Amino acid sequence: MSVAGLAYDVLSNAEQVKLVGLIKQHPDLHLVMRGFPDAPPSDRELVMALATWPDLIKQDKLEYKDEGYEETAPAVTSITFDNKMHKGWHFIDNPIWLGEGTAPHLPDVPQANAVGVVSILKKQLVSKEADAAKAYDLGWLLHLVGDLHQPLHAVTGVTQTLPSGDQGGNKVMVQGVKGERELHAVWDDFLGKSATPDRQTHLPRLDKDIATADDIITSIQHEPLGADPDNLDPNVWASESAKMAKEDAYNLTLQPSSGDHGDELDAELDDAYMQRATVDAKQRIRQASHRLAFILKQVLQ
Repeated sequence: MSVAGLAYDVLSNAEQVKLVGLIKQHPDLHLVMRGFPDAPPSDRELVMALATWPDLIKQDKLEYKDEGYEETAPAVTSITFDNKMHKGWHFIDNPIWLGEGTAPHLPDVPQANAVGVVSILKKQLVSKEADAAKAYDLGWLLHLVGDLHQPLHAVTGVTQTLPSGDQGGNKVMVQGVKGERELHAVWDDFLGKSATPDRQTHLPRLDKDIATADDIITSIQHEPLGADPDNLDPNVWASESAKMAKEDAYNLTLQPSSGDHGDELDAELDDAYMQRATVDAKQRIRQASHRLAFILKQVLQ
């Protein structure tokens, strides 16, 4: 939401109007609108909310089919609206060796991944496809540009006990962070957590999430963009994220799990780790929003 909101804010008024006009033709917009039970969202809020749509469908098992993480799926060559969750589109598992000594054979990177999907989305969005198809593509683009800038969406950490990888820190159990269990979730939530779903309807409260995202935007909108901010190559974004993951996200001591699961690792995070990672998170959201705005301007010409 923060990435999409920051990008929206730098578009011209005409570009904003055109973007919202496209988004309102999304084939599954009702799933987003359910997150605003008290009042309909503003145009800006609608753009921000659509950025969550690829995560919302992972919770809607009545309408969307769960086919796992598509580890063996072929590379994505075209994208059209369907009833699949596409969990494997949210990341790219570039393996990095975290164990002792020389790295063994590392697992292959699945062909269906966020880098490939964003590359196809960029091509389709500047093509002559129908507006409804563009709206569907925009739902994925708004989300995945942010995902690819999250360091643990670009790697899987490999050790002697996890030769297939730790699924971007999802198999690293952490101590020292209230309310979090997996390292991946810590990095997802550094600057703000999603609101608790409504107790009666169990629907997400996207209206409350908007307020959290706006607080994040206020805190980072003047952050420096860092190196090469105008680079629109998703391969570069993933490489940047992988480098940050290796240098900062995995700058900790990993121990075999003390729990019942032998395929997990334990780690303890201290204040210095959290401070460094918070700086990283702010920079990556700022970079992602800047790059997303560039792409949207190309699409909205």
